[in-house]
Amino acid sequence: MPKYDNKDLRRSILETLAYVPYFPHRSRAILNSLRPTGYPDLTDVGLWGQIKYLEEKGYVKTERSRNIVTEDEVMLVSITAKGIDLLEGNCTDIGVACG
Repeated sequence: MPKYDNKDLRRSILETLAYVPYFPHRSRAILNSLRPTGYPDLTDVGLWGQIKYLEEKGYVKTERSRNIVTEDEVMLVSITAKGIDLLEGNCTDIGVACG
């Protein structure tokens, strides 16, 4: 069982994405930046559950991309304007520790 609060994790995901807004981030890069900052037991599945939640709320968008060298499919995630507004406190959401 994870030892972190989902609301705090969602905020950390948005903060990670907002560091370079509107630039798509690989999920692996998000995971690697979150693990040393208080989420050492976060898994790919756990991360994607939170990203899906944020996407359904309109705070992030995801897109599939294919690596032209390895032909592996990767998922890219970027923050939306609504996600930035949430981080800046221009709106609130009880499901995310922001505002």
